[in-house]
Amino acid sequence: MEATSMKRLCEFIAFFLFCTMLAMPGSSADPYPQKPAHPDTADKHMAKKKMDPLNEIKIGMTRASVEAILSIDGGLGSPFIGERFIVPSTHDKAGRVMKVNLDFKPAGITNGAYSEMPGWKRPRPTKDDVLMKISEPYWELPFCD
Repeated sequence: MEATSMKRLCEFIAFFLFCTMLAMPGSSADPYPQKPAHPDTADKHMAKKKMDPLNEIKIGMTRASVEAILSIDGGLGSPFIGERFIVPSTHDKAGRVMKVNLDFKPAGITNGAYSEMPGWKRPRPTKDDVLMKISEPYWELPFCD
């Protein structure tokens, strides 16, 4: 009876260790290895080279000026807050592109009205909308409509 209990304990420990090894990110037994949270050195070098168009983007520019430099990302989105734009010619080996999120102020609305009216009904985007905020660039697969 004691040998059977010892055998079960050994089987349990072996099973536990195997499951633990599978759950560890980056382990050789991991069927879905974790990708690094930040781009590697090659990606950083490419990012620096490709950020030239981003250096042209400045707060206060119109939507028309921004769209002449960056491309609009596809997929669902809402106007004015967090609009996704793609930096041209930034595809990496994994098919990702460099993106930024931009916030615009609708044309004809004062800065005070823009910041104090969280529930205002948003007008349609126009070429005269003003750029208010630029996010840090990041890598992501492009969205398609």
